[in-house]
Amino acid sequence: MLGSNALSVINKTIVTARAISGADVFHDMYRDESTFTSTGTGAYASYDSQPTFSGTINYNHFHGFQARGIYSGSGTVGTFAGFTFSPAINGPATNVFGVRISPPTGVGAINNLVGFSCDDFAVRGTANYCVYSNGSAPSFFGGSLQTGGSVTANSGTVQGNIVKSNTNSEAGTFFNVGGFLLHGTNGLYYANTTAAQILINNTAEAGGARTVSISSGDGATKLGGAINLSVDGAERARVMADGGIAIRTGTKPTCDAAHRGVLYYVAGATDVADTFEACRKDASNVYAWASLF
Repeated sequence: MLGSNALSVINKTIVTARAISGADVFHDMYRDESTFTSTGTGAYASYDSQPTFSGTINYNHFHGFQARGIYSGSGTVGTFAGFTFSPAINGPATNVFGVRISPPTGVGAINNLVGFSCDDFAVRGTANYCVYSNGSAPSFFGGSLQTGGSVTANSGTVQGNIVKSNTNSEAGTFFNVGGFLLHGTNGLYYANTTAAQILINNTAEAGGARTVSISSGDGATKLGGAINLSVDGAERARVMADGGIAIRTGTKPTCDAAHRGVLYYVAGATDVADTFEACRKDASNVYAWASLF
């Protein structure tokens, strides 16, 4: 059925409306079985959509390809796909893309340019994924990766290696989640401008030792405050901003093998001197707190 250019309503140039029934029916409405052989540089497209739009009106949409199948049967459809890519390649090929998206040419203004988009899929079904990768093949993102939700691994932990593809928020940063950074030089640390920096250094210091350091800033902004060490919300020690170390008092534990070598500060009551004690074992293998002053 040929359409007329004079029509201003929904116009269809070619329409097929056949009733197909029978047992074990496998049917293609359109099938390209061309044989293509080129003696020079060749290219072939089984379907090529290149309409030209013009005028001053606002168009609702343009879809180069639109799949809107309707299923109303009572049986179960095994697979309902809008596009299937399953080639047979029996010769050398440089690049094989299931879907390839190139940026548009021209000079027109574009508000949002998205290579792939899907609407909210969490509306029906028991397993809903906007993008699903089956098997062990990796996924690669040349730019940064952003997520509006959580990142979950099936085992509850992140498996494999985190590989640097580009910097993020700080030169040399491999990975950044909520202020926890995996850095090429500094190692793994937590840092922001309003909290302490915790650094697990991946560069060996003198003697081959690795260091774990805590500072009152993020390396760029020093807050100048002390570092408190707390257990269950109670402060147990403090590294002062001027370099001193304060050990806080509390309920002194029993001196035993588990506390051997522990230093403890005991604050005296009014008119009672403070004491600084150490848990030690004597020559008779007896553990006891010994006052250092």
